[in-house]
Amino acid sequence: MVEVNRPLLKDLDLNLGKRTRLHRILYEHGVGNGMAFILPIDHGLEHGPRDFFANPESVDPAYQLRLAKEGVFQP
Repeated sequence: MVEVNRPLLKDLDLNLGKRTRLHRILYEHGVGNGMAFILPIDHGLEHGPRDFFANPESVDPAYQLRLAKEGVFQP
C-alpha cells in the first residue's frame, strides 16, 4: 500500500468557513477518514440534452445514483 502525504485542513490557504465545511464532508459524513468521493450528477446541465441522445437514461439522476450503487459507492 502506498502512503500518501496529504496536507492538513489547517495548512490550506482557506478561510474558516471553507475549512469547516470541508471538515464536515471529510470527517463527519461518509467514511469519516479524511477522504471523500464526489459524484457529479449535473452533467446534463453542463453538456445539454444533445450529448445524451445516445443514452437517454443518463439524464435521469435516479439512473446515475443506481450506477453509483452498483459500482459499490456508498453515500
